[in-house]
Amino acid sequence: MLANTPIRGNIRGIEQQLERLLVCSPRDGRQRPIMSGWRHTLALDGKRAPATMTREPITMKELQTRPLDLSGTDFQGIGKLQDLLFDKAMLTAMGKHKRVVDIANVMKIPISRVSVERRRLAAKEEAKL
Repeated sequence: MLANTPIRGNIRGIEQQLERLLVCSPRDGRQRPIMSGWRHTLALDGKRAPATMTREPITMKELQTRPLDLSGTDFQGIGKLQDLLFDKAMLTAMGKHKRVVDIANVMKIPISRVSVERRRLAAKEEAKL
């Protein structure tokens, strides 16, 4: 790969491409990355990788093991990050489950908090419009 398709930058560039490959690769039945189409995944075959490949949900293991870039200007602090993660998890749970008790079980929070958070998120979405 490196001989035919040089990666820009230094060792960090190679590391970023490998991370991107692991995250963006399609998964098999056991959730292992399928590496056979790595050129397409990295868009090295001249074609752009399908958007669905790059939009796979991130797993808890990936979240725990992937490095975080905290030096960028878009990092607004740990509190904002916690809020963002909670909101995304809540919206995902609400999308998959309709009953409050099911959402509470998935999120591992009290049922009363689910009701409060649903109202808060609805008001937040309404404010965007």
